[in-house]
Amino acid sequence: MNIIVPIITIIVTGFFGIIYIRNIDTNEVVEGILVGIVFVVIDVILDYITFILPNVHTPTIGNYPLHILSTFIITLLITTFLGYLSQMTIDLK
Repeated sequence: MNIIVPIITIIVTGFFGIIYIRNIDTNEVVEGILVGIVFVVIDVILDYITFILPNVHTPTIGNYPLHILSTFIITLLITTFLGYLSQMTIDLK
């Protein structure tokens, strides 16, 4: 059950990260880091609205500090990597 949240985080971050990064022409890695931080802030706000504010305990989140730390690391790695990949020129022969 605890694998669902990281998988959803990876899919959503990858999808929206690709949509955002492909429109950037300069400083893609920096933009990747910044959009990763924005994604983490959005995640914390949504967690606050759905789980903390109504005081709903769900087994999906479980250990909340570990959830925030893992989400922060996964999101920043994905968006930074997307920014790094977008600045590369690829020649397919």
